[in-house]
Amino acid sequence: MHMPEPGPEHEKLKLLAGSWKGEETLFPSPWDPQGGKAEGIVTNAMGASGFVLVHDYVQRRDGRTTFTGHAVFSWNADAKAYHCHWWDSMGMPPNLFVGNFTGDTLVMESEGGAGRSRTTWAMKGNRYDFTMEVSPDGSQWFTFMSGSYARS
Repeated sequence: MHMPEPGPEHEKLKLLAGSWKGEETLFPSPWDPQGGKAEGIVTNAMGASGFVLVHDYVQRRDGRTTFTGHAVFSWNADAKAYHCHWWDSMGMPPNLFVGNFTGDTLVMESEGGAGRSRTTWAMKGNRYDFTMEVSPDGSQWFTFMSGSYARS
């Protein structure tokens, strides 16, 4: 039996692979009324023989862990889109984010009971900028969090 091999879409996920650390800004929201600064620590590794990217995230504030997340990114050839299944320490059911790369920038959206979320990873070699936006209706977006990360 011939086993499939990762294609160019899977290779594109390697842009995110590695260990990253950065400063984050959280904007006031119902989940964090004060907002503030945080440190983000990200570990991304290719898994399943190169077909997925496994993502682990830790947010630290004032020297302690305040939020964690875990995700699996994959290429869905039928949908011609990247899928990201996200779980976090809020204990909600997993979110599904769907999107694509434009150049070296990956934009993904999710829709759930609390509205919509949009994430953007703008890759810049050994750095990337991340933004998470939220929208109650998909037409007006608000920045929830932003960060700038470097390979560590």
